[in-house]
Amino acid sequence: MSDLENVIELELRTDSKYLTFFAQFNKRSVDDFINFYKKKKAGWLTHGETYLENEQRRVLKYSDLAEQKLWEIQQVKLFDAQCFWRAEQITIPQIKASYDFLYWEKVIEHCPFLSPISEEEFTLYREYILTDDANLKADPFEYSSLGWQQYNSYKSACQSDDEAELESPGWYLFYNNMRSLNPCLQLPDLRGEKESFYRSLYLKKREEQNCENRTFEEMDTRPYFDYYQGRNFLDFISRFEKRKLIEYAKIMNYTDELNHDDELNEALSTLKNAEERVEIESTNDDWRTAVIKTANLYMKRKVYIALENVYNNYLRWLKLGIAFKPHQDEKRIDEVKSMVNSLSDTILQGRRLNNEPADFNF
Repeated sequence: MSDLENVIELELRTDSKYLTFFAQFNKRSVDDFINFYKKKKAGWLTHGETYLENEQRRVLKYSDLAEQKLWEIQQVKLFDAQCFWRAEQITIPQIKASYDFLYWEKVIEHCPFLSPISEEEFTLYREYILTDDANLKADPFEYSSLGWQQYNSYKSACQSDDEAELESPGWYLFYNNMRSLNPCLQLPDLRGEKESFYRSLYLKKREEQNCENRTFEEMDTRPYFDYYQGRNFLDFISRFEKRKLIEYAKIMNYTDELNHDDELNEALSTLKNAEERVEIESTNDDWRTAVIKTANLYMKRKVYIALENVYNNYLRWLKLGIAFKPHQDEKRIDEVKSMVNSLSDTILQGRRLNNEPADFNF
């Protein structure tokens, strides 16, 4: 019994307001109730705040998600600006090097050279949210090396005929298809080529310096043992372990896979917490796929509805001149800013090596 339970029980048995209430009931039932209630109340006091915060997050889930998704409209406009800037068709005071676009991606809410989100842009984005390609993750690139402003990756994808290599965000593809314009394909990367020239001079010089200081060791040319791959791991077990242990390993691995089906668990949680009756959308798929599809479509409808209120709030804040709060945490913003400064400095270093002024006037 916890100390908290003891305190609660003592209060229940000695406080006059409780004694007066309990006097009308059978003593044994009162004792049973006190033993029951002290555990419940201790739990409420210990974990109640956490449960309340979780419930508030659940209620505000789609509103918060819609608030973050709204800024994707500005990301595609920032990418367009990058395309035109690289083609030297526009200049932007806040942009000295192409790496600066990576910084403004993280603080898109404060980007001063983008026009406000228009009604037409908002309506188009809401249409996208209901499509199959819509990504409902708050940060679609949370576990990816890509980002909204990865110009080289998206330009290569746009110019590729192989659909498997088409890694552009679904919102970019939808936006460009709807307006019949794709800056990636139409504009040259003049500025990027100049930056690459100066950066290559810097990298070449650094490599020469590294070679001078490097102690050469014989390279291990044997293949890497990729034991994270399931087949390699099981092959090792099958070769060296006894049959019984192999059975243990396989059944435990299978059970772990069942218990850690994050996509299915998230879908089930979404549907269990749905505020309305949700009908299964697909009868042709297996049950797991059908559940995930149903949950995704439900979420899209909820975000679609929440977006209208979020956009109205956006317009009110805009009219009042209230600054929008970045969704990225300050630590991540500082990390990106430091990285951008380091990368931009390599261009200046290349300029020096080419006997040119260490500035971005080229």
